[in-house]
Amino acid sequence: MCHAPRCSWCRAAPVYCHYHDHEWGFPVVCPMTHVCPHCQKRGVSNAALRWSTREGPAQCGYCAGLSHVLASTSSAIGVFTWMTLIGGLVLGLVLSSVAVAVAGFLVAGFGNVWMWRRCELFPTERKAARTAQRVGWAAALFAVVMALFG
Repeated sequence: MCHAPRCSWCRAAPVYCHYHDHEWGFPVVCPMTHVCPHCQKRGVSNAALRWSTREGPAQCGYCAGLSHVLASTSSAIGVFTWMTLIGGLVLGLVLSSVAVAVAGFLVAGFGNVWMWRRCELFPTERKAARTAQRVGWAAALFAVVMALFG
């Protein structure tokens, strides 16, 4: 039995006491957050990670540090996902099998989540992010000018 001062619901069995003392009431770490390279805490949300670029980095909720995923990593995950979806759909149509199409859809979905959870964030400074944003706008302007007059 539990004899230390605890909530009334946990006094029924020792297993409840252990649960009360070691798990209940402790904050849960969200699996959809990622470790910030600045403070080493899980402060970067999954949505911020997926949309982070050098021009628009993700911001940590704890230290306000900026970080981004490499463009090559982000592109590779997108290519894998689309190729798996299209390949599964085409193979399902060729074989007239709904199961193959569904399997392709599931592999693409689970593969996408698995890869995004293992992405590495790279730290960046605010000045570098602003510079990258300006360079991106300049490149877009150059492309528009070349398309119109080139």
